[in-house]
Amino acid sequence: MSAPSRPRRPSDAAYSPGAVARLTGLSAHRLRAWERRHNAISPTRTDGGTRRYSDQDVHRLRLLRRAVDAGHPIRELADLSDEEVERRAGGPATVTASSPSLPLDDLFARIRGMDGEGLDRLLALQFSLLGAQAFATKLAAPLLRAIGDEWQAGRISVAEEHLATATLRNVLGAALRRDTGIASGPRIVFSTLAGERHEIGTLLATSYALGLGARVTYLGADLPHEELVRSVGRLNAHAVALGVSHLPAERAREQVEALRASLPNEVEIWLGGHGAAALDDLHHVETLSRLEELEAHVTRIS
Repeated sequence: MSAPSRPRRPSDAAYSPGAVARLTGLSAHRLRAWERRHNAISPTRTDGGTRRYSDQDVHRLRLLRRAVDAGHPIRELADLSDEEVERRAGGPATVTASSPSLPLDDLFARIRGMDGEGLDRLLALQFSLLGAQAFATKLAAPLLRAIGDEWQAGRISVAEEHLATATLRNVLGAALRRDTGIASGPRIVFSTLAGERHEIGTLLATSYALGLGARVTYLGADLPHEELVRSVGRLNAHAVALGVSHLPAERAREQVEALRASLPNEVEIWLGGHGAAALDDLHHVETLSRLEELEAHVTRIS
């Protein structure tokens, strides 16, 4: 048996086996078995014989994992096209009325009913169905935008908005406490600067990085400079990711510059959130405009 042919250029194959294992959540042992025993995937090789994978390979491996998790043996999936594997996996992993995920209307029914327990159960279920990455980008981020729009329009109260964000924060926190011990990728510390108390976006980024296989440590919001520097050193972190939302730009700039001067050059600093764009001129500091950009950064330092 052999995997369906998927033409590609050699330059497309950019990922190492370790990076693929982290991006797909597959163990190195399972990845080798799917390649050698079942021929479910056919990576290219460098001149030195090292396996390299393309974006298309990573996509197929994720589909295969979803289908296997849904109960289909890998031996039955190995020769199938990506489209057929996706069908057996239950279709695209998106938030639509026909997918296993919940429409936002059902979540808002719990929010408007002040049903915190019901909202918690539904969000936790979606996290388990979608996984950390898709939950962050396909459900949580759209939900937060919709909550903001509804609050601005006066269609939900302050109490309802607080209930929704607090419940989402609890679900993400529980997932991080449960799953962080299984990752083996680069160590990334997540927090917000001193004075920045809006943490929900940083929590989403932490969850997304966890889904990429990174070893994440979330230190909460409003962390003093000295504590952040000390923690990064104690954890031997490869990068520190900071949310910048409502902190005035000059205060944020001063803190980030001080942090850059205090950390070794090899420790990367990543900024995200609404206020990050105003700091994109800082030297040796990278700004991210979307959660999805984390994937390239995590892969690069893996």
